[in-house]
Amino acid sequence: MVFLIASYVFLPSLNANLTTRKVLIPFAFSVLLFSATDFFTIQQKRSQCVNPIQQATISDNRLCLIQSFLALGGAYALACWSALVIVHLHFLSVWRSKFIIVHIRSFHIAIWSISILATIIPIVTHHVASGNICFITPEASPMFYFPLSFIYVAFAVHVATVIYIANVTLKVWDEDSKESNIAQRALVNESQRTLIYAREMVRLQWRALAGAFLMVTVYTTAWTFFTFKYKLPDFKAQWFEGWLQCLETGTQTSCSSISAPYFPKFSLIIWLLLIKRCVGIFIFIILAAKKSTFRGWIEVLRGNSKSEVTASPVHGDAVVQITSV
Repeated sequence: MVFLIASYVFLPSLNANLTTRKVLIPFAFSVLLFSATDFFTIQQKRSQCVNPIQQATISDNRLCLIQSFLALGGAYALACWSALVIVHLHFLSVWRSKFIIVHIRSFHIAIWSISILATIIPIVTHHVASGNICFITPEASPMFYFPLSFIYVAFAVHVATVIYIANVTLKVWDEDSKESNIAQRALVNESQRTLIYAREMVRLQWRALAGAFLMVTVYTTAWTFFTFKYKLPDFKAQWFEGWLQCLETGTQTSCSSISAPYFPKFSLIIWLLLIKRCVGIFIFIILAAKKSTFRGWIEVLRGNSKSEVTASPVHGDAVVQITSV
């Protein structure tokens, strides 16, 4: 994600676009915040433990506090900016409106305020627990994740956008097939322009669709895990006493059948960790794994490039093309 942000900031072919500067850079920064919690897993005991036998809390472990701040705030910031990117592309595609760009300051204030509140409230109310990471407690998970369900609405909006683009394309094809005389050829030119526009938007929308699907997958997996599957064990329960008695004579493997029904499946834990730790990689592949990005860096590092400004047929923004001197 650092490479993605650097590409958006330093490559003229990317940062000349208003959508990149106003929307995609904050979005990439939110992904970086969300992914930064993985750095604490390098030496996990430092953030999750106070001593060899005592679990950490945000009150007695600064690293746990920092990790919870990044995880809680990053989750909300990522969801909000993802939804905003999707809605922005919808406005551009369907209404050809730059409403999001025009009011981007208001969206910045709203999103970062919401993210800060989503961080402060659980910390102040002591609803943060350590485990694999310092994150929301199982009891507070429903209240934390329910507001994030707007990501489903954003996904539905994007699907509607794709359907609209498909309808426009089919309509243009139908109109073109009916054109047969000179008087109607003027309309063909307009139809061709619309078709070019629709094709360009499809080229852009597949990345947003992949990103939207990724966000829905991350949210659904985390919501299912922390709300329904992950519960703190009841140390006074009968199964726990039976498990301890089994450990006195057996091994953890042989006694795992007693505790397994009361803990999330290992496969679900692996899946959650996989998509969380790879979300930054997936976003990079979707947004920046393009030949133009790497060519731009090669030209910038060589120092033999110049900026050539043209108009984007999709966004109407200034776009800089890198050409060799």
